[in-house]
Amino acid sequence: MFEILLRPHILLLIVSSAITIFLFFLNRLLVKKDVLKEIKARMIEIRENLAKAQAAGNNEEMNKYLNELLKVNSEYMRQNLKVLIASMIVILAVLPFINNAFSTMAISIPFEIPLIGSKINWSIWYILVSFAVGWAIKRLLEAD
Repeated sequence: MFEILLRPHILLLIVSSAITIFLFFLNRLLVKKDVLKEIKARMIEIRENLAKAQAAGNNEEMNKYLNELLKVNSEYMRQNLKVLIASMIVILAVLPFINNAFSTMAISIPFEIPLIGSKINWSIWYILVSFAVGWAIKRLLEAD
């Protein structure tokens, strides 16, 4: 019964699912949703004020709102960059081990995918599983 879990494609499915789940919860830990919502709301408000200043032809107000928008946008990018850097550290630490363990693995599929063919190597399988698991987890946990 457990020998099916030792097949390379099943084992890689489990490993990539675990990494994706870990990264999802790391994202939730590092990103404060209320801070991002507040930043987005502030950006919308600034854009509205900027549009009003543009319509009025007030260059001083436009420059003020543009500078404010740049500051708020940089804060938004900093919040997202934290997650990106943490994710990259995890992925770059784990991928060499996955490559070493699964470099000879190839999955045959019953049809051809353009530019890929009828065999999927470990990296394509990892990406497909990660996208599928990430999408499913996001739908399940953010349904509330």
